[in-house]
Amino acid sequence: MTWRAVQVDRDEISPVFARLYGSDEQDFAMVLFQLTATWLVQDGGGQIAGAIGLRLSPTYRVEIMGGAFPGPDQNETALTLLLAALATQPHVYAYAKSHLLPAEVLEAAGLHRIGAYTRMIGPVSPLVPAVPNGFRAVPLSEVRSPQDRLAAQRTYSYGFRLNSLQ
Repeated sequence: MTWRAVQVDRDEISPVFARLYGSDEQDFAMVLFQLTATWLVQDGGGQIAGAIGLRLSPTYRVEIMGGAFPGPDQNETALTLLLAALATQPHVYAYAKSHLLPAEVLEAAGLHRIGAYTRMIGPVSPLVPAVPNGFRAVPLSEVRSPQDRLAAQRTYSYGFRLNSLQ
């Protein structure tokens, strides 16, 4: 099957994002406002298989949001979306999510893993982590230093980006 990415107005992807993320369109009102470019991926008959948007980020310039619906053509449709986005904005980062943007698709598009690997899907592990002597584990919300909180969040991201950003 042939898929094509079509650049659209950001308001057009609201229902697709809601389906991709399993929520209401209203949940994306503030996010849509932040998007600088958006695409839908369609087959020859106009069937929509996913959507992607670019959102400005203070850390790595632009974040890729969205992805392709799960199914036999997910990798192909996600790659079609990614390549369209990269043609517009070559300096991006994205979080690999097997149900939206699988890691192998991000790598096929030329993005490279930059963070520690943590799968952020499925049930939370019931295991209690081993904490070295002299340290304690606390919820991130209890960490007072913004720099420490950001450092902790970066440590456990499964992010990809294209090229080195200076």
